[in-house]
Amino acid sequence: MKISVEARNYFNELKEGKKHFVTYEELSDALNNGEYVFMLDIRDKPDYDDNHLKGSLYCDCSEIGDLIEEDFFLKGEKIIIICYSGQLSNQIVGLLRTFDFDAYSLKNGMNFDADNSLTESTPES
Repeated sequence: MKISVEARNYFNELKEGKKHFVTYEELSDALNNGEYVFMLDIRDKPDYDDNHLKGSLYCDCSEIGDLIEEDFFLKGEKIIIICYSGQLSNQIVGLLRTFDFDAYSLKNGMNFDADNSLTESTPES
């Protein structure tokens, strides 16, 4: 079976030791320096509403395929996928990278011990 060029590139990057995650500190620095980063939180909606990174959008994990088909993600745009621990987001990043998206997982997900200046809750309506 032949795999796509994008998938081959992804596996080659893994062999070269390239990381496909960002730490909370790296993300915080980027945001504080005004860098645009698209953040997609795939945790359960009640947990997202309770506490999420400012500027992140909620998406049910099962909708990722639809978003790819609808050209929701922009090529060249840095995409950060956020989950509870970084495991599921890592799988989504692998998928997105096989479609040539610049995707990264938030290392350790929302399990970080840092200042919470980048988090907020969704106001109840």
